[in-house]
Amino acid sequence: MTEGGVVMGIEEEVDKIFSSESPPHKRMVDYVVGQLDAGRHLEEIMQDPNLTSSLSALDRRAVLEDHRVAAAAHADIIAAMRAKLDAALGE
Repeated sequence: MTEGGVVMGIEEEVDKIFSSESPPHKRMVDYVVGQLDAGRHLEEIMQDPNLTSSLSALDRRAVLEDHRVAAAAHADIIAAMRAKLDAALGE
């Protein structure tokens, strides 16, 4: 990946996309957060045709850097762990 003859690493490319907050990026972040809130798992969402058909792998990688996606994913993980612990307490 080059920009102006300078080779950029994946992290730099992701930072560039993430910091742009382009409308397509924002729509995809909103979609991922909405799907997480609806109970879908992040891995499943990231392979969803709604994302794979409209975003490159690099664009999808940049979506993961958004704080809203991270917060929603963490909430999902915490909710799943609570459910497991609640089940164990009920045994």
